[in-house]
Amino acid sequence: GSSADGANVYWASNNGSTSQVWAFEDITTGGGYTYPTSVRKISQSYSSNHPGIDIPATSGTPIYAFADGVVAFRQNCSASWHPNDTNPPYSSTSMQTMGNCLVINHYNPDSSKASGAYAKTIYMHMRDNPLLAAGATVRKGQLIGYVGNTGRSTGAHLHFALAVGSNANMKPGYAGWVSINSALPTINPRIYLPGYST
Repeated sequence: GSSADGANVYWASNNGSTSQVWAFEDITTGGGYTYPTSVRKISQSYSSNHPGIDIPATSGTPIYAFADGVVAFRQNCSASWHPNDTNPPYSSTSMQTMGNCLVINHYNPDSSKASGAYAKTIYMHMRDNPLLAAGATVRKGQLIGYVGNTGRSTGAHLHFALAVGSNANMKPGYAGWVSINSALPTINPRIYLPGYST
């Protein structure tokens, strides 16, 4: 056992040898927030019609919490429940298009990047049904799921969206879905996370 940034790390050999091969992923920014994956490429940039960035990655790539926060909403689209729709085919604007997703409310981790007391992050197309329920506390860099291809998606990727502002429904502790492309002030995540290339 060891300690790294407050987290216990345990390991054991699974083949009877004393050798271990470790792979460390750099997800840190050096501030109060972090990259949602170790992948630094994007396949679709932020725009008014696409309020977020698409990060292509192999299905099963870990997804990490952007900053300390509280889960506001989760969606299970691998089962039969699809918000706002009752019968297939689901419309291209329904929440079904997001697939399995998780929404986390944060206090703004760096007001020099964008003004506002709060930040909200959305993680779409996750491989599995999110295990974290609304109200769960998360820490910066905590594993929250895996990249997948659920919802309206043509390949494994994470759609990562970020809103920053002072809306009460962005405050940690608020529970429920709020659309960020029309109701909240979305920003280009690359303002906080400039290391992405296209």
